[in-house]
Amino acid sequence: MKIEKTGHYRIFSTHIFKQRYEVSCGAFSIGDRAILTGLNPLKDSAAFQELARYWRAKLELSSRRSDDYDPTYQSFILVDDVRIPVDHICAEVNGAIIRLDFTSARMYVSRDSRVQWTASRYKAFRLFASAIRRAALKQS
Repeated sequence: MKIEKTGHYRIFSTHIFKQRYEVSCGAFSIGDRAILTGLNPLKDSAAFQELARYWRAKLELSSRRSDDYDPTYQSFILVDDVRIPVDHICAEVNGAIIRLDFTSARMYVSRDSRVQWTASRYKAFRLFASAIRRAALKQS
């Protein structure tokens, strides 16, 4: 995946509608929970941690038992008051690109060339939040 680094903090998604556009998002939502993004990496990290707890408490068990697709489990970004379904979200923090991908049963978080796989969306959100926090604090 080729991502143009802008040199500033942002939360965005790519490949919207199978095109290679980078779309910055003002909010990220899943279920009935939405968080504002792009304000501050440490605040966004805490918001993604909270979203992980929400996912575990409300949706994780029921999503595993669901046989049919349910839009309750779909993730969206909010761009100019339009909800766009996404299967991944990216962050650029201090020049590091962090990507959370949840397209299959095994999600992953990648930062530059390092990839961490998980089977739990709860854990994936936690890993994403931790990667944002470490990048914001300039830790490896």
